Amino acid sequence: MWSPAVSPWSVSLLFLLLHVFPAGDYTDLEVSSDGAVWVLPRVGSELFRIPKDGAPERFFLQGISRPGGLFLDGTGGVLISDAAMGTVTLFDRFMEPAAVIAVPGVPGDLALSGLSLWYVDVERGLVRDTRGLVLARDVPSGAALHFQRGTGLLAGRGVMSLSEGSEPVVLSEDGTGCLSGGAVLLLRDSVLCRAGGDTLAAGVVHTRVSSSPDGGTVVLWGGPAPPVVLD
Repeated sequence: MWSPAVSPWSVSLLFLLLHVFPAGDYTDLEVSSDGAVWVLPRVGSELFRIPKDGAPERFFLQGISRPGGLFLDGTGGVLISDAAMGTVTLFDRFMEPAAVIAVPGVPGDLALSGLSLWYVDVERGLVRDTRGLVLARDVPSGAALHFQRGTGLLAGRGVMSLSEGSEPVVLSEDGTGCLSGGAVLLLRDSVLCRAGGDTLAAGVVHTRVSSSPDGGTVVLWGGPAPPVVLD
């Protein structure tokens, strides 16, 4: 099984999460393809990037009032939803706003599927796209969306795979999860495992899990405990 990594980078991550804002007090956490951890606080208009090498970076999010979700598009772009304004903003690789899209409802977490933008409408409990298509219903407000390599995933009080034009497929009736290197990681009953595969960590006290696209870096986070880096 994996064990927590102890390195200057993970110490930097823990210091930032514990001292810049309270443990667990963040809306979203994503891991980019280079292994950097991106953290979106629950309050304020800032985004943090903690690289594996170098000092943490802090970005001011122009035009964002109440962050609802974060998605890294894999090309340097960053998508952030604004639950107060009902918008999704695309930031370029310099973290300057490049486009703003108004969406129906109250956007929470989000993902980019090709040219289609998916988001959780926390007001109506739906997963929608910007063309008006409904991909899932009865969705909890804190649900997380993931998209990697042509596969979509909805996690929150259970885990489902998503695809346009098809009914959601239930992978787990409870718990949460994420996509990781072509596999699905499931976090349920305090155990992190691969769907249909090995147990990776036991005794987990966190409520969320995020992974880099290649699965090389996994972060357990959420809840009152500090995050744990697995790599």
